Amino acid sequence: MVLKHWLDAVYSRLAVGGKENTRAGLRRRRPQSLSQANIRPLESLEERVLLAAPQLIGVEPSVGEPVFPGEDTQLNEAFRTLTFEFSEGQVIDPATLDSIQFVRSNDGVFGNADDITVTPGAAVIGDETNQVIVRFAENLPDDFYQITLVGTGTDPLQNTDGEAFNNGADQTISFELDLSPQAVAVVPQPILRETLLQINDPNRITDGDTFTLTAGEQTVTFEFDTDNSGVAAENVRIQISPAEPANQIATRIANAIRLPQSVVPGTTTPVSEAVGGVTATSNGASVEIRTFDPTAMQLLPTGAPFT
Repeated sequence: MVLKHWLDAVYSRLAVGGKENTRAGLRRRRPQSLSQANIRPLESLEERVLLAAPQLIGVEPSVGEPVFPGEDTQLNEAFRTLTFEFSEGQVIDPATLDSIQFVRSNDGVFGNADDITVTPGAAVIGDETNQVIVRFAENLPDDFYQITLVGTGTDPLQNTDGEAFNNGADQTISFELDLSPQAVAVVPQPILRETLLQINDPNRITDGDTFTLTAGEQTVTFEFDTDNSGVAAENVRIQISPAEPANQIATRIANAIRLPQSVVPGTTTPVSEAVGGVTATSNGASVEIRTFDPTAMQLLPTGAPFT
C-alpha cells in the first residue's frame, strides 16, 4: 500500500508536472521526457504514462503567452494559430479533431444566447503526435473565448487507440482577447483656407461683371445681373439693383455661394458642394469665404470694384 501511494505521487509529479515545468515544456514545443530528466521510474510506471488517455497540458498561441487549464488568461497579441499539447507519448487521432470546439461571448458569460460559434480554418496534427495545431482564417476580434475539448458522447477527441480524451470527460479553457488599438491608416486633416472679398465701390459694378471661385479641381464663375437680362449659361447669377449699397451686395454674394438653391448651371449641385464644402459669410462690405478643401483656393475679381 505504501509503495502504491509513493508511485502515485511520483507519477503525479512527473506525468502532470508543476506549472513551471509545464510552461517550459510548451515553450520548447517538446516537453521533457522522463528519460531526459535522468529519472528511472519503474517499468510499470512508464507503461502507465504511455497508456493513459490523452490529457491536455496547455495551449500556446503563435504569439503571446500560453493558456493553461484552470487559469484566467488575457491575451494581448493577435494570433492566427493555437497549438494544443497533450500528454507525452499520445498519438492523437486526426479524425476526431472536430471535437475541439470554440465559442466567443460578448458578455463574458457562456452558455446563453450571446454565444457565437467560431469555426477554425483548419485543424491538423503538429510536428509531434501529441500536438494539434488549429489555424484561424483571420485574426480573432476582441472578446471572451471558451475552448471545449469534448471527451464525452459518441464522438470524443481521442487517440489512435480509441481512448477518449480526459478519461471520457469534457474540459473547457477560457481566455479573453484584448488587443491594443492599432493604427490602420493615417488620414490627413484638411486645412482651413480663407479668402476675403472686399467691395470697394458698388457703383462701379456693371451688368456682366464676373468673379471666379476656384477650390481644388472645381471652378465656378459668378456673374452680376443688374437689368434682369440674365447671365451666361455656364455662370451663377447674382442679381443686384443699380446703386445698391455695398453691404447688401455682399449679402447677395454670400448667399449665391453658400445657399443650396444656388447651383452650378447644368447640374443639381450646390455651389458650396462643387467647390469643396465652401462657406461664405457677409460682414459689412466684405465677404469671408472659407473652405476645407485640401488644395489651394483662389478668388479672382475681374473688375476694379473688388479686392
